[in-house]
Amino acid sequence: VLVGVVIAIVLGALAGSYDVSQGTMRYLLLAGPSRWSIYLSRTVAVLIASWLVLLPALMVGLAACVVLPTASQDAMTATSVGSSVWNVLLLAGTYALISMGIGSLLRSNGAAIAIALVINIGVTPAIGLLSTWSETLGDLALPQVLSELGGTDTSLPIAAAVVAFVAWPALFLGAGWWLVPRGEYSRLLPAFTPRPAA
Repeated sequence: VLVGVVIAIVLGALAGSYDVSQGTMRYLLLAGPSRWSIYLSRTVAVLIASWLVLLPALMVGLAACVVLPTASQDAMTATSVGSSVWNVLLLAGTYALISMGIGSLLRSNGAAIAIALVINIGVTPAIGLLSTWSETLGDLALPQVLSELGGTDTSLPIAAAVVAFVAWPALFLGAGWWLVPRGEYSRLLPAFTPRPAA
């Protein structure tokens, strides 16, 4: 799961930063689509990509659970299989979206990957330490929210978990979107606008 999350973080950071970092965003815009449609389609694409990357590992793991001998009490059930798959997809998708927002903000591949890894693996879990000061704030930390939605018993009500779950990616994606129309490539577009025919 950890390897899958790291891959999702890298994919998300690159999805947000690559085109601006490499100078290809201006050409995408010249092709006609709006910044909003580019950002939205990239958000959906990175979510799907983060899941597809995990698909082979999930298939191998599920096959091993079925093929390898186990004691009757350890046998996998349809419910446990579904829960495992849901947890993996939930973690990977959430961290990929957060990382895409970070990448869109930083607009540098290396910096986006490094900062996204630090925030997702270091900072967001550390927020859970706030529970020593305020149990409510600690419960709203991303790992706690994902645990609640993943089926682990926590003290966080499901409604609050859903709201916090939506808020975490929305915060970073919203910040990234805010910067998209203000990128430096916006000022360079007129130089690449085709001249009208004589």
